[in-house]
Amino acid sequence: MLGLDTKRARPTELAATQNNLGNALLILGERADDPARLQEAIAAHHAALKIYSERDTPMNWTTAQNNLGNALRFLGELASDVAYLRDAIAAHQAALRVRTERDTPLEWASSQNNRGLTRRRLGAMTNDPDQFDAAAIAFDNCLRQQTRDAEPFNWATTQW
Repeated sequence: MLGLDTKRARPTELAATQNNLGNALLILGERADDPARLQEAIAAHHAALKIYSERDTPMNWTTAQNNLGNALRFLGELASDVAYLRDAIAAHQAALRVRTERDTPLEWASSQNNRGLTRRRLGAMTNDPDQFDAAAIAFDNCLRQQTRDAEPFNWATTQW
């Protein structure tokens, strides 16, 4: 596991490594349109989530949930599979239980944006106007924190 001594590492170190591995595999899978890499990314994030818990390590858990949602979204888009998109929405919703607007406004906005991207794609694949409405709500939520002055790049990409 990338040079990590798994016999001596603390569980949270193992989980962090799995989460980082998942992110690297996600980037590789997205850039190469490689569903196998995206499946590996999903497995790595699931492995992290077997260690992280919402109660004991909430910030790490929510980050892994958000990353899992992103990997599922990319695989759903690549495979044109709504089941992956629905799983991605569930992962982003789970992340939003910890990522609140009050406590972590920018992380909350990021998860709202990711949820909006997934809902928009699901709406396009299923021709379901309710998904587009949910995407619009998520993007509007996101823009409450990603303002033009505070986060100009993120504001512009969300506007787009």
